[in-house]
Amino acid sequence: MRSWSMVKAVSALSLIVLSSLMMGGILSGEERAFPPPGHWAKVFFNVTFEDDSPVDGALIEIKAYHSSMMYTETGVTNSAGKAMVNVTGVNWGPCWIQVKDSSEDHFIRFDRFISPDEVIYLDIVLPEHLPYDRYINGTLRYLNNGLPVSGSIVRIQGEDSMGRAVDETDTTDGSGQFHLTVPYSASVYSLTALPPVPTIDSSEIVIQLDPASKEYFYELYLRPTLVRTVPISIGVYNSSTMKNMTGSSCRIDGTAVDKDMSRDYVNLGKDPVSGRFEGDVMKGSYNLQWESVEDTHWNISYYLNTYIYVNDTPLNMDIPMDTIEDLRGVRLEIWKDSGPLGYCHVDYYHTIGSEGESYTSINMMQTADSSGRLFFGIPAGEEIRLSVWYYGYREREIVIPPGTSSEPVELNVTLEKSSASTFPMGNISLKVIDGLTGIPVPRASISASAWDEEGSYHSYFRSTNEFGYSNGTLDAVTYSSVDVKHSLGYASAKNVTIAEGETTVLTVALERWEMPESLDTYILHLADPEGNPVSGVPMRISPSPSSALSRSCSDSTGRIVFHGKEGEYNIHVEAPGDHWFYSPRWQEERTTFHFPAGGGDLGTLTLYPLDGMEAVEGSVLDSSTMDPVPFANIHGESFHPLEGGTRDMCREYPWAVEFFSDMAQDRGPGITLFTDHTHSVADGYYRVWGKEKVYIRCSTEGYFPYQGLVDLTTRAGDTNNILLDPIPPATSHIVGMIQDENGNPIPGTIYLIEQDHPDNLFDALDVGENGTFDIRLHPASYRIIYGNETLHNETLLEVNESGIEDLILPLIPYSYINGTVTNGSGAPLPGFNVSLYPAGEAVPPIDSRQTDGNGNFSFLARSGDYRIEVNGTDQYLDLSLNIPGVTGWNDIHLDVVLYNRTSGNVEGVVRGDGGPLEVAVPNASVMLRNSTGGILAETMTDSLGHFVFNNVQFGSGYYIIVEPPSDWKKTTEGGHGYLNLTTDRFDLHTRVLFLDLVLEYIEPPLPGFFNVTLHSPVGTGVLLDEPVRLSFSDAVNSSYLEGNLSVSPLVGNLTFRWNGDGTGVVIDHDDFRKNTTYTVTISGLLTSSSGKLLWGEGDFSWNFTTGDETGAWNLITATVETLSDRTTFFNATGDPGLTVHVVIEGKGSYMLVEAGAGIYSVEIPPGDLEWDTEYFYHFSDVIDGPDLAPDLAGSFRTAARPSVQGGDDDDDDTSKEDESSDAWKIVLFVILVLLILAVLTAILVLLAARSGKGGYGGEEE
Repeated sequence: MRSWSMVKAVSALSLIVLSSLMMGGILSGEERAFPPPGHWAKVFFNVTFEDDSPVDGALIEIKAYHSSMMYTETGVTNSAGKAMVNVTGVNWGPCWIQVKDSSEDHFIRFDRFISPDEVIYLDIVLPEHLPYDRYINGTLRYLNNGLPVSGSIVRIQGEDSMGRAVDETDTTDGSGQFHLTVPYSASVYSLTALPPVPTIDSSEIVIQLDPASKEYFYELYLRPTLVRTVPISIGVYNSSTMKNMTGSSCRIDGTAVDKDMSRDYVNLGKDPVSGRFEGDVMKGSYNLQWESVEDTHWNISYYLNTYIYVNDTPLNMDIPMDTIEDLRGVRLEIWKDSGPLGYCHVDYYHTIGSEGESYTSINMMQTADSSGRLFFGIPAGEEIRLSVWYYGYREREIVIPPGTSSEPVELNVTLEKSSASTFPMGNISLKVIDGLTGIPVPRASISASAWDEEGSYHSYFRSTNEFGYSNGTLDAVTYSSVDVKHSLGYASAKNVTIAEGETTVLTVALERWEMPESLDTYILHLADPEGNPVSGVPMRISPSPSSALSRSCSDSTGRIVFHGKEGEYNIHVEAPGDHWFYSPRWQEERTTFHFPAGGGDLGTLTLYPLDGMEAVEGSVLDSSTMDPVPFANIHGESFHPLEGGTRDMCREYPWAVEFFSDMAQDRGPGITLFTDHTHSVADGYYRVWGKEKVYIRCSTEGYFPYQGLVDLTTRAGDTNNILLDPIPPATSHIVGMIQDENGNPIPGTIYLIEQDHPDNLFDALDVGENGTFDIRLHPASYRIIYGNETLHNETLLEVNESGIEDLILPLIPYSYINGTVTNGSGAPLPGFNVSLYPAGEAVPPIDSRQTDGNGNFSFLARSGDYRIEVNGTDQYLDLSLNIPGVTGWNDIHLDVVLYNRTSGNVEGVVRGDGGPLEVAVPNASVMLRNSTGGILAETMTDSLGHFVFNNVQFGSGYYIIVEPPSDWKKTTEGGHGYLNLTTDRFDLHTRVLFLDLVLEYIEPPLPGFFNVTLHSPVGTGVLLDEPVRLSFSDAVNSSYLEGNLSVSPLVGNLTFRWNGDGTGVVIDHDDFRKNTTYTVTISGLLTSSSGKLLWGEGDFSWNFTTGDETGAWNLITATVETLSDRTTFFNATGDPGLTVHVVIEGKGSYMLVEAGAGIYSVEIPPGDLEWDTEYFYHFSDVIDGPDLAPDLAGSFRTAARPSVQGGDDDDDDTSKEDESSDAWKIVLFVILVLLILAVLTAILVLLAARSGKGGYGGEEE
């Protein structure tokens, strides 16, 4: 009994002490009352089926949308369908409530706001879930060989349109087929194929169901996890001793071709016998990181960092490594104010040789023993910087000057306590309540952060207890905000100061969250660059309305559906597969979208395919010696070029954008498709992968940076060597100061461009508060651009060996000109072009911007007067606004209002369909008429044929009458010139309607021009003694041609041989030079013998290239004569001793006999040719050979057949034809005689018959 009384007494005393602590206000001295835990909401459920029968055992789940805790309130209905669920403080606020029966065949989900202390009664009718009437079928295959995968599990997951979770699986059969059944869902399903063995990656696609379709078929592919068929073996040896080094680890990390050009990394295994590192990797470009076994005497390890390229064949590499053969011992003792400081950390880093992208280094990281002692080695002859640190103490950097290995170093280092470990502290007592009811809120998350004046960061994280309180100790600073979040609501207290040793008491009332709004539907259309729809592309949206709506997928028409509310969203293509290292197969042209209120169509998003990557490879070489440059840093950026614009290369200062854009003009604007970063290896070789156009940048120490463009759309697989210009030694300098307009030093940034290499940034440096700078460089001409956040300027400098002293770089002040563009109703207008111009000057704009989503724009401008111009649309008018009085220091805000457009411009060009004004018809009369024919306006075309009618009211039925200028107008019958034009009727409902008006041209009867109808030689491989041949459509005076013809390069002894009518000439000469391109030019001043001009604008010229042989077959002239009996004579002249055949089309070849030196002829008998027939001929050196004298080729026509008038026939054929004709005449004559005889005989027979009938003395008839 005594002991029990003692226990009760102690307990009572403890309660008294605890009460005094709570009620006495030890922290603040104020009295406060803590409410008891509770205020739980109660939700009573009455759950029935649709036939009013109670649901026994229905599972009820309640979860707050904004809860940070993974806790769900649950309950189960009894046999009467009744249940009561307590909703604790962690699930107050906007909640989802889900009810389903034990079989999950009936399901419902809905939203409800639940407040503390609220009592809710819900009658729930549990409907049957959506029917499983969508059939998902398909085949699973291996990606590398197309064979079906059997025995693999295919799983589909998601939520149906009621929010019910769907998770169905099937196992593929022997042919790789699977069959799944799911209910319809407005959101996407995830279809995943799980591999049958662990060496295969799983495969996932996102599918979007069509409300009108019931059956779907999909092809799934599994790819091996490791397509590493290329074995590699890596060994490292000491470059000085040539002995193998022992490594502890070796890892490669880079870009793998067989992983869609994505990241791959492999830890190579160490062979226990050879000590080499081996493994199988994919073809690609890799960074190799090798670490040696730690030297236990010197306590150091060597690290090798280099680059390798793996191709299709096994790789066996032995890599040399620089080491330190001469080491210097360091003994270190570390102390604190009260004695040795054990287990301190000491490290240093030292690069052996020049530190490029491939290098050897010593990374010494050791821990002192319990007495603070440590021994290690450092390179002799080098300055080494040690870092000594321990938690709670200030880190120290110790500089060890150079020394020899015979001069060991002994150091005693004392560390001081850090300010963080002794920072003054204070207390906070925070109470969180519901702003609507005043009820304390449990489990609310509290966060606070601050930066102090010394740049140290302070943070505080807590949560309230069951009574809504949070008491804690934190750094004594002023916190910019103390943020509180809970499932019920949120709140923020600004500028909360915590004083040292004191308690800050704070009560925060939460503002309740809004219930989740119904989401709007947005449609986006995916298309390739040719405008074809792209189907089956999974995309993600952020910020996501919910996890179920974070993904979507395009259907067969390229249509993709998103759900959300008005705001800015990021939409991007999702990488295929479950693994992060696979790249998307498409690149979107942009990712940021503005979702308007109420949903709608977002337009078309162009996707650029990323398949078909090509290698860009070559060597990095020193341009002066052509020696390889190893370990150069190379960056390849593949892009799809776009028309117009420049890239924003620098976002640090607005004034630097133009400068860096100028340096990147070779790259041009475009959509970045893919980036590949690599390095050249020891022999200078490099390889980057790309597509379309690849912008390549290369840099390494000691060389000017390189940038170049490789066009893979036209490149024929050649190598692309990079030539780097070495930077001369820095034997000169520039010393100076950046000053403001009053001569005071100010900080800034300086960019230098060496004028002999204007496309590359030579150097950049930040200038401190004192404004001074000292730049070491080589003598050359430099462009210097300098500035700060608001000011900038530039200058050109010639730097010689003596350098430049006391250079002053003054800065010019800039003003901000910003504003907002709205319509007449005050709604912001995003995406409108705003341009800044000098006042009153029609020059290109100083700068142009597009208004953001809120209609805002901003410019920087120096002192002066300006104007802005806002480009309107078909709906809104353009606007020009003057801005006087910009000083460079004053900021100007503009409220720009655009009003609806009611009129537009009708403009266009007038040109001819031929004749001298085919490009443009100036001074033409243009008349605009309305629908009734009334004249609205008249104007004249300018020198370019352009016309414009401004401010024409929107309307229909307009037309235009164009009358050409009088000097060019057709006015007489049979004359030439341009006709009037009356256009069809047209409507105007846009701000600019452009018309292309073409006037019909009537050609003059006889053109006063002549042409060059033939010229030779042409092409390549021309013989050195080949003559030049010309033919004209009209006779040319020989002396005119000789004075107006030139051959370049010059050729000696030009001799002109003309044909009889002056229309053709052969020009002999000294032999041409071998393998030389010649240009023959006929001056445009040449006229024909009848005074006609040479057709065309300017001179007539052509090129040909000689070979290295002589022996031209040279026929100079040729004539053809045909007689009335078809006898034909060919006569020709040329070089002596030629074999000459005339080839007559359809008849064959006839050899011309050389009758005299260079004189050839042949007679073709009449029987070989037809009457009145045209024959084409040319000359050659063999029977039926090619045309060797095209200027002498031509045609002739034989005589017409003569009429027959007696006399002898012309020849045998004529005799035969005439005999045949006479024979027919004789036959006809005989037939005629026989007919006459027959008639006479018939008459005699009749008379005889009549006389016989009457006898002598009969009646007279």
